[in-house]
Amino acid sequence: MTTPHGASTSAGSAGGPLPDRELLSSCVHCGLCLEVCPTYQLSGDENNSPRGRLRLWREEAEGRLPPDPWTDFYTSECVGCLACETACPANVPYGEVLAHVRHEQVATGRARPGLGLRWAAAVAARPALMNWLLLSGRVLRRAGLLRHRFLFPGRPAAVQSTAEYARRLVALRRPTGPRVALLTGCLMESMFREINFATVRVLVENNVQVIVPPGQGCCGAFQEHIGCDDGGGLAARNRRAFAGLAVDGGIDAVVTNAAGCGYKLARDLAGAVPVRDVVGFLGEIGPVPRRRGPNGVRVYVDLPCHLVHGQKAAGIP
Repeated sequence: MTTPHGASTSAGSAGGPLPDRELLSSCVHCGLCLEVCPTYQLSGDENNSPRGRLRLWREEAEGRLPPDPWTDFYTSECVGCLACETACPANVPYGEVLAHVRHEQVATGRARPGLGLRWAAAVAARPALMNWLLLSGRVLRRAGLLRHRFLFPGRPAAVQSTAEYARRLVALRRPTGPRVALLTGCLMESMFREINFATVRVLVENNVQVIVPPGQGCCGAFQEHIGCDDGGGLAARNRRAFAGLAVDGGIDAVVTNAAGCGYKLARDLAGAVPVRDVVGFLGEIGPVPRRRGPNGVRVYVDLPCHLVHGQKAAGIP
């Protein structure tokens, strides 16, 4: 067969196991995903769309297309926003298939994440190391001296952890409502800790008891996104930390403030304990009403793709 760029290929065996063929063939080729796919909208190339990638992966799985550099390229182009899942009338689990394909491509050597990404994935899996390495970043952000387009202004605590902050605030305010466990995350805790602190404050203000399990770790979403599998170690660690707490401590939910982390953790803890985004959880329990301030400040809320499309949140509560 011929690729859209004119490179001739011949039929052959696929390079490594691919997802179940039933998943790959569940696409009905309706094209509704094209209108919501950012890579297709930018490129106009249907191979750079969900149904195009599914077709390429299926051709490989059925032996009609050998391992091809263009297939690898189109796989790497996907940003994993999952907007196609929301648009898909056939409920194709595109995110599941994408994660499987990326893992297989890395495992078989067809794809290799850059050294920086692999280093970041390794560090993220070790929370204590990451917190120590980014201590200077927290100090500089707190002083307003760290300027970068990816680092918004903030004043994170340099030393005090979210667990310590939550213990102190809960002991001071003594909330009596629902009991939740907070996922602190890797990058959120190590660099943007003030967001975790704010999450604890808002929950406690709404009479929610907040605990931070000491045994938790990185959710593994970043590693999954680049195709680096840790053998289930991160998922097992969080199951021990959160699922065990659900049995012994009687928590009502695990709460997250990062949509990608919540999406991954919800799959890892499925059947053990519900995982809720903090915005959705507050909407469910009914937040304490507050009078609007006199300054007329307006807040713009941008719901992340992994909250809307991954966790299926239907808008702002």
